[in-house]
Formats: sequence, C-alpha cells, structure tokens
Amino acid sequence: MLLSAAAQQALHVSQDNGVEPALIAAFKDAGKPIGGLETVERQFRAFDTLPEAAQQRLLADTVQEAKDMRTLYDRILKAWIRGDVATLAREDQLSEEPDPVVERAVLIERNRDWVKAVEALDGHPFIAVGAGHLAGKGNLIELLEARGYKVTRVQ
Repeated sequence: MLLSAAAQQALHVSQDNGVEPALIAAFKDAGKPIGGLETVERQFRAFDTLPEAAQQRLLADTVQEAKDMRTLYDRILKAWIRGDVATLAREDQLSEEPDPVVERAVLIERNRDWVKAVEALDGHPFIAVGAGHLAGKGNLIELLEARGYKVTRVQ
C-alpha cells in the first residue's frame, strides 16, 4: 500500500483531492449520515491473511505497476469518468494478471461482506467504493443486483 501511495505521489495525485474527501464534505454540509461498509482493520486483514507467496507476488506486481503508473492511471481515470465498467474490468485483468488468491481476499470476499452491510442499511443508501469493486468476477454491482437491489450510477 505504501509503494502504491508513493507511485501516486510521483503523479502528483493526492487523496485529499479525491472522490472520498469530496463526498464526505458534501454529505457533512448536507447533514447526511456517513458510515462505512467495513472497518480499517477488516481492510488490512484482507491483505494480512494472504499466504506469504501471494503477498510476495502482490508486492512484485505493485513494483512493476509503479513503472507505468501514469499511463495506467490516465486510462483508468478516463474509464471511471465515463462509467465504463467494461474497460475498468479489462484494465484490472491486463494490469496485474490477478492472482486468484489475492482477488478472492481483497475483492470478492470483501464485496460479499459489503452486501451484508448494505442489507443492514435502511432506505436507499448512497454507496461509493473503489473502481476495482465494480468490475470482474464477484463484483459488488452484480452481487447487489442478485439480491434484488437496483444499482444506479451517479456522476
């Protein structure tokens, strides 16, 4: 995570200017409740419980991705702005040749946990997640729709 953050800094990309802080500020200004689908501990546990070999592959992949971070970032950002989930999924598959163990722990299992968290919410919640959770096998959109939720993209 630190290597990825360092690569983003080299792009002059700051999380302070990202979607999450903007949404939090807007919701606070509107007096709307803000919550999370998981704890920070749960997020770290997804990585920490990976087998050592998977952690080593993930580290090597992260170092490799850092070399071409600008190009990858530009493609993903453009796809995200367009709401082009198919391109996001393709980039995910191309960029790292996902390790099934990592993909299951970091995306699929967390998405399944998030569906349970969503089911505990009242009304019509607004949910924002990282782009990696929106595409590919076991993505959050498909899991929610399978449970009867109507998912609408907001821009």
